Amino acid sequence: ITSYGRNVAPEWVERELTAHNAIAQAAVFGEAQPFNVGVIVGRGGATAATLTQAILSTNAQLPDYARVSRWLIASEPFTPQNGLATTNGRLKRNEIYQRYQTQIQAFYKEINDVVL
Repeated sequence: ITSYGRNVAPEWVERELTAHNAIAQAAVFGEAQPFNVGVIVGRGGATAATLTQAILSTNAQLPDYARVSRWLIASEPFTPQNGLATTNGRLKRNEIYQRYQTQIQAFYKEINDVVL
């Protein structure tokens, strides 16, 4: 649930993102926040520009409250070996958040600094 009271299932947004051929994996966060942040794993040789286009294209198909407003590119895929996924490929959301917490929180701090 966003800070505006909208209920957004992260799995839905993640599924929409990974339907794009440039995105292999995505973890979306935004609980009690004004916008969603994505941690994105590119597919193959996807560049930052390609991933940006993929996210913008996906966002155009989503309602405004479900869009990914900020994102970062993961340093590695989410796998069982690094503890970011289960053996059947499900994301370990808490572990991903812990790994990227500093960067995710920096996006929200940015907005708070502008408002203040």
